[in-house]
Amino acid sequence: MLEPPLKDEIICDNDGFYLGNGSCHCNLYTSDQICSTWDCLNYGFNSDKRPSCECPLGFVGPHCEPTTCISNEQGLISVFNDDSNSVTFLLIYNDGIKNMFTSDNITGGIINALAQSPNLNRAVLYGAQTLPGNGDHILCNKIIDGALDTCISNGIAGWNDVYECNSPDCYFLIPSFITEALLYTSINSPLIIITNGPLAEYQDSDITYIISIAIARRIQITVIVATYKTETEDAFQNKGFLALKNISDKTLGFFLSPYEPPPFSNLYTGADKIQTIIPAILPILLDKIDVSVGVVNDGCNFEVNSSFHCGFNSPCPSNSYGYIALFSYTPNPPINDAKPPNFKVNLPSNTVSKINSRSLQIFSFDLPSNNNRPTTFNVTADPAIKSCSYHIFTGLISTKTYIGYIQDTGVDVSSFQDKQADITSALPLSNVPNTIVAHTKYIGNDQELSSLQLDCINYDLSVDFKPLYPNSSHSKRLCFFDSVYAELNCTLVGSYGLLHIKATTWPYEELIPFICIDDSNSIFTVSGTRFKKSTKIQQQSQLLDDANNTCSNIGIQPALDWPKQEETKVQRSFYLALTNSGPIINQLFNQPPDQQFIVTLQEYIKSYDDEFFNKYHLLKFLNGQFNYTIWDDYENFRTSLMTDLNFNQSIASISNTSTTLSDLLCQMLCRPGCNSMLGGLEQLLLPDSEIFVISDVELSDNVPLCASKAIEYYKLRLSFLYLNNFPDDQIKNGSDLSQITKGFPIVFSNISDISTFFKFYQKKADSELVLSDFNDASWKSMRSMPFNYLSNRQYFAMVRTNIFITPETYVNITDINGNISYRTLMPSQTIEPSLAIYELPHDIPNGTYCLVFNNIPLYKYFYYMKLFEVTPPNRYYFAFAKNYKATQNDAYMTYPIYNDINLNPVVKTVNNSAATYTLYQSINGSIVPIYQGALIPRDPQSCIYNQYSNFSWYCNEPNALYYLKVDDGSTDTRTELVTCYSDKNDTNNVCFNGYIDNNKCVCNCGYTGDKCDTIICQNGGTPTNRDQACLCKNGFSGVFCEISSWPCINQPQYPTYNTEVRTLVFIINNIDEIVNNLPDIRELGTNNGNEFFSNTVKKFILATYSCVNQVMVYDVQSFTDIVKFKTAITMVKSNGSAPCSQANAQEVIKSTLQLAQPRALVIVAGGATQCNNNFDSEFANLIAKTKAEIRIFQPSDQSSQKCFQQIASLANGLALTPLATNFKKLYQYVNAIIPPDDSLRLTVLDVGYFTNTSSFTRTLNVEYPISLVISLINLKIESQTSVTLIDDNVYVLNLTSPTTLNFTSLFSNNCGFLIEALTAFQMSYGVTPLSVSSTPLYATNNYFVSNFISYIKDYDKGQSSDHPTFQLSQIDFSTGVHEYFPTNKCPTKTTCTYPFSVEFQCPDAFIGIIKTKVALTLTDAFGPIYNGQEVVNTYCLTNITCIHGNNLNEGACLCENGWTGFDCSYPVCLNNGKFVTYASRGGSSCKCEPPYYGPRCENNANQTLPLKRNILFLLDTYDQELFDRRIAIINKTLSLYDNSNAQFAIASNTGSKTFAPIGLDNKEKILASLPKSAFPNSSVELDSAFQFFDNLTLNSNSSQYISGIFFLTQTSYPIDFDQTHYLNLMGKNVIFLSGIPGDDTNTTSESYALELNLIGGVIESVSDDDIINQYVIAMKGSDLTTSTTTTITPPITTTIARDCVYYKKIDVEFIIDVTLNASIYKNITLNFGALFGSGFLLANDSSRILVRRIADTKDWSSAVTEQTFCNYENITFWKNIANFGYYRFTELYLNTSLIESSKDFTNPTACADPSKPQYIIYLTAHDSVADAATAPLLKNSTISSTVKIIALTFAIHLIYCL
Repeated sequence: MLEPPLKDEIICDNDGFYLGNGSCHCNLYTSDQICSTWDCLNYGFNSDKRPSCECPLGFVGPHCEPTTCISNEQGLISVFNDDSNSVTFLLIYNDGIKNMFTSDNITGGIINALAQSPNLNRAVLYGAQTLPGNGDHILCNKIIDGALDTCISNGIAGWNDVYECNSPDCYFLIPSFITEALLYTSINSPLIIITNGPLAEYQDSDITYIISIAIARRIQITVIVATYKTETEDAFQNKGFLALKNISDKTLGFFLSPYEPPPFSNLYTGADKIQTIIPAILPILLDKIDVSVGVVNDGCNFEVNSSFHCGFNSPCPSNSYGYIALFSYTPNPPINDAKPPNFKVNLPSNTVSKINSRSLQIFSFDLPSNNNRPTTFNVTADPAIKSCSYHIFTGLISTKTYIGYIQDTGVDVSSFQDKQADITSALPLSNVPNTIVAHTKYIGNDQELSSLQLDCINYDLSVDFKPLYPNSSHSKRLCFFDSVYAELNCTLVGSYGLLHIKATTWPYEELIPFICIDDSNSIFTVSGTRFKKSTKIQQQSQLLDDANNTCSNIGIQPALDWPKQEETKVQRSFYLALTNSGPIINQLFNQPPDQQFIVTLQEYIKSYDDEFFNKYHLLKFLNGQFNYTIWDDYENFRTSLMTDLNFNQSIASISNTSTTLSDLLCQMLCRPGCNSMLGGLEQLLLPDSEIFVISDVELSDNVPLCASKAIEYYKLRLSFLYLNNFPDDQIKNGSDLSQITKGFPIVFSNISDISTFFKFYQKKADSELVLSDFNDASWKSMRSMPFNYLSNRQYFAMVRTNIFITPETYVNITDINGNISYRTLMPSQTIEPSLAIYELPHDIPNGTYCLVFNNIPLYKYFYYMKLFEVTPPNRYYFAFAKNYKATQNDAYMTYPIYNDINLNPVVKTVNNSAATYTLYQSINGSIVPIYQGALIPRDPQSCIYNQYSNFSWYCNEPNALYYLKVDDGSTDTRTELVTCYSDKNDTNNVCFNGYIDNNKCVCNCGYTGDKCDTIICQNGGTPTNRDQACLCKNGFSGVFCEISSWPCINQPQYPTYNTEVRTLVFIINNIDEIVNNLPDIRELGTNNGNEFFSNTVKKFILATYSCVNQVMVYDVQSFTDIVKFKTAITMVKSNGSAPCSQANAQEVIKSTLQLAQPRALVIVAGGATQCNNNFDSEFANLIAKTKAEIRIFQPSDQSSQKCFQQIASLANGLALTPLATNFKKLYQYVNAIIPPDDSLRLTVLDVGYFTNTSSFTRTLNVEYPISLVISLINLKIESQTSVTLIDDNVYVLNLTSPTTLNFTSLFSNNCGFLIEALTAFQMSYGVTPLSVSSTPLYATNNYFVSNFISYIKDYDKGQSSDHPTFQLSQIDFSTGVHEYFPTNKCPTKTTCTYPFSVEFQCPDAFIGIIKTKVALTLTDAFGPIYNGQEVVNTYCLTNITCIHGNNLNEGACLCENGWTGFDCSYPVCLNNGKFVTYASRGGSSCKCEPPYYGPRCENNANQTLPLKRNILFLLDTYDQELFDRRIAIINKTLSLYDNSNAQFAIASNTGSKTFAPIGLDNKEKILASLPKSAFPNSSVELDSAFQFFDNLTLNSNSSQYISGIFFLTQTSYPIDFDQTHYLNLMGKNVIFLSGIPGDDTNTTSESYALELNLIGGVIESVSDDDIINQYVIAMKGSDLTTSTTTTITPPITTTIARDCVYYKKIDVEFIIDVTLNASIYKNITLNFGALFGSGFLLANDSSRILVRRIADTKDWSSAVTEQTFCNYENITFWKNIANFGYYRFTELYLNTSLIESSKDFTNPTACADPSKPQYIIYLTAHDSVADAATAPLLKNSTISSTVKIIALTFAIHLIYCL
């Protein structure tokens, strides 16, 4: 294979989709050119600055996005992991601070603080330097860097050597430094700012932004002010310092300023140094709960009560402290000093001062062991202090509350609805209603939870707080945030307040600050841009792209390049071979001088230009001896020819040992041994050269393969001239060889025959073959194939038969049908008795003709015919290209090879004009056409062969003869002959389309048979060409009819990958045997000490489980930081020494997967687990949804091995031993299968688990070199090189080239293997009911016929015939055992987003896993360019009835956002719409507020199209039933439109005598005219209403108006009404829609649908809004199809509704009008079929379809064709509707038999239930019914009351949701 140049190419990160133009389509919340930017919502970001999100507590989405509720009623999932084990210091860097390192030892204070905080695991020191305006940071992790104090100390020492600045500009802090420091601060951790300069260069919005980040992430900011020199006023009088104090106050931190202002800059009397403050305040800030704050005026002597909670029914632990911080500032002019407040805290009595910065003092007090009650504080201060503030808090976390917000979506969030958003934002949004939800941690019981109350204090005036429940209480729901309290509204961004939660029956209270934001401020992006080197497939595809559709890759065969050489008039070779025997030599040379052969030969040579021949070859042979010479000129050639001639008559080879044809051809064209072509032959022979063999030997054996290939290589012409009249069977091989090489077989009796031939053949060596024909038949005359003829051209035909040709044997030139004879030709020359030449005249008109041979005796004969054009002006050259992108591959071979690759014919033509290509095969004496089609032009500047055929073909019959014919339509006809040469000695033991295994053929997909030589035609195709090709039905094409042109349904714009491992889950059974073997886990996720997979893994989940008193308990924690994840693993403690029989690992995995994002890798170290007797559909759904891979490792005790294998089999895994007891090796395994970056994917190449096996092999379809990770159960792998043992059961195998893996069983049963690797293979897949649907689901119902649909990255870079193959396997859940089905399944290829579709059906009653192995090989002109395979799972589940959601246990649904109901089919209504259930009618829908409409009120009637509308109401005033409903519909419809864009009219169906019509007025006039009741005693008529509307000035010819009649009725109408005005209205493009309000008791109205729809569209519904929606959609001015709906973009938490959302059994009869009128609506009918199928989920095993095509005058029986389908199979029934216009009637008559003959579903007999259809859907092209008298019989009593009739006229083709 030629290696292309290397070229860098973008690889899309984060599972983005490459668009092919240097950019990517990114998934939601990822962005930039290569999708490397990972967006974090709700102030989520990774404090380690990695491309992942550390979310505010309670957000579990990978981007901190809103997620649906997950029930956590037992509190086993720890999403509120609030351990504060991190701190960040922001230190402004200037010379003043550096001096204080000595005077105050600030660095010593930081280091001492870290040393005295053993629970800290992480510390960050951020250094801010105002000049040059940047910052640096030191990040220390205890688990990586060791002791934090040492790590920080080393960092500070390095800074001191670098940073110096004494400019006044260095003594300011800017907002970006604080923001940057916050990005390094973990959730729920303190930020301590140490500064000697104020905040500068800030706006109010900067302050709001900083406070928002801190509050959202529960970061409290404390500011410590050191000595400063740029300001002269006190810090509490400086604007910049006060801004910092504002930040600390609102985040509930502290502001400490212990130093005097300049010029003194001394420590205040009694104040603590900073080196003392830092180690004292850090433990206080960690795990801090704020209890109470307040301001006291009129002195600072006060008493306050606060509640502290130590735990339910438990005393406070020893050394438990509470704190009170007191602040006061009173200026003391003139020195800007502040009076010392001299605070004293008298109660509690044990209070001591902890920190004193003069204005702020913090006191601590002991919490006594019984302190589960309010605590009283008594505070006094200096009498001069006028006011002060207090802040009470505790460091004891016994109870803690987390707050979140849900923006109003019109849903009552207080009720339990599992489809709700758990939380949508971390802060309230301005100008939007915010529902406050909360979770209180460490709560005791429901009674104690119920006593919690929430109120709001200290809030701004712009804040409106409204409790939702009495006494500020709350409502419970089953979500992480499980309590709903109040509604909060704020009108201004930056509005602030405190939420105060307090218990009424036990001592607990807490403060949580809030600040109102604009939503755009909460999004952060973390960029991780990475560019990759291209892979092999990308290199190959880029090479092809660079070619810019130009031709390349010409093959090495010399004849392939001949067309190009022909342009320079390259010469040919002349080759003469003759037997040097007496009889031959005497015949040729023992003649009179003028008759000698040498004279004839010279005349022939001289008839050409001197340069026509460049070489002269001479071969004399006799009895196996050969004398070969080659000459550059004819003179030397002639001399050599006349030398050493054997005139001895007695030496005749006929009677002696003969030289065989094989001997001769081997000598001429092959190497010794006849195994390959002669070396250097290309230097001796030129393409298109002549070889003449003159002999008297019986050259009757087979032609050697090497000679055949040489002849094809050079396109040589061989003519055999035989002395004497040999029997035909003795010269047949030579004759056949002459025929297929454009040569001539001649049997001569004397020299005159030879002379006659050569004289005729002068100047004809460059003739082109027009036709070649052979026939072996027994009738009197035979007609050739047609050919193009031009009168100015010279043509001759050579005909050879097995009988004597007489002068009476003539040839007629006829038309192509052989009917009209234009000329009769007699032989021009008779070369020998059975060979004649016919020359065509020049005076026949140009045209297309045939040659007909006549007057041939009536007995068995054969004949060869060749028609040549002499020295043609246009030359044609034939070849074959590999079928990959024939537009880019010039030519590959001149001939096909038996059982070889597929080829596309290519042709060099005179121009790029359209030409027809026909391929024939010679079969049993006849030339049989295989294929005919148009050639496709391509670039003639770069392509030698400028036209190609898209017919991909290979020859499958060894040594068969094929004819290639090109006809340009009017000028030229050319024919080429090729042979299917076989390289195989034994053609019986061959597989044409497969491989041999155990002496049997294993066929590739698409083929069957013992030799894999019979094609399998998909999608109803019919095999042709002896089962080698397919004749496809309409809508399908391709080799196997595998390419579908049916329209795609519900497809996304791009496929969605879930191939990256986003979530890593560790599940540990914390028993002694496992936990005690935990080593240092630094190795996890590292490569030579460097972390690598934290950039691809965005989420880490740790779960532990064990038993307490034989009851399983477990805990689940979620992390976005690998260091915190590792730290948590080291903290896992053992709960016992032995496994527990009550443990259930599956339940633990289910809990983790609820938090996981696709793709999840689950590693289980389990000691024991229960077996699950039944397949858990909920568990399978979670695995499918998260694309989870489960790997289980257990101790040597294998008592739970079967149970673990059950679990692992659900997700491509195995249950292995004994890795779990050595976690270091487990980490090595994880490191080996998680990719280091986005260029590779974890790929499961193969997996199996089975019994009773001894040995087997596996060959992988992958790219090499490759590193395989192989896990084994009771197997060993035969010795391989480059094997690394991770464990006895896990290997790493490095392979550099394709290798067969040999496995041997160690035991007789329970063997398993798993082969994984990191590859570039990337596939998006899923299942769907329809092959043309491209919205993949997670799993399929077990009684659906389903389709596995997939998109494989770069699949289009291969040849058009490249497609993946699929092997399916059913897994026995009870054992985990599976074997792949033996046959490969071929996909149907569509034009959908997911192009490959494989149909499968879950086996009867099977609930479980269908394992699918997908393999793909891509090729180009030089062979394979890419190989890939992957094993994935799909699932057969029960009760999959969730339309917009996923199944939970017992048939319940977990709905997507925006959907609700038991089957997730009920929409959440938008734009203030309300969801209404019609109890009395049956059914429900969204009730929309004007001007909104649509299934979810998503559309605005005034924003659809800028048209004016004529709203024409036709009101049924005859029927009193549901009259109020009809009036309500009119009222609601009027409310949707304004008088400015619409005018209105109304008439009734009872005439003007009962109701006066109103014409084109405002809607108020219409409202005033509406009647109060119906007129049941009147008569029904429509004529007057239509006449009234027809007489209105509708402006129908103006593009600004659209008019529509809205007929609201419950009444049948007179079908024989005068249609004059109705037809006039239709001619004015007036829309007509009937609306029938219905309910579950009114079934008779449904039978009106048919007759109503004969005059327009109709909808019957229990929902008034549904009826209105259809009319409003119609009035938008486009087709009445739901696909035209223009939608208003809904909020981010909602989705768009499907057209129809029903899932049920349906028996339906389609009655389809196929009259002449209907033929023009064929496409509409076909589209209806597709849309009907897409709009419904129909139960396949119980839904039957009866299709009847009808058109008749009176008698139905003579013109009804029907088909019954017992299973609803991918709407294939619709594709069979083809007989449009078959019945030539222009009118359609209705007859009672239409309904009475509604068929039982008894044909075919497979339909078990012979019930009538539930629905009759009648499609007609007629707007009226001719036979009015019979129409009322449609309501015949024989119709079941449960049958609905829906009529759909093609004029409107409204899709009706059943």
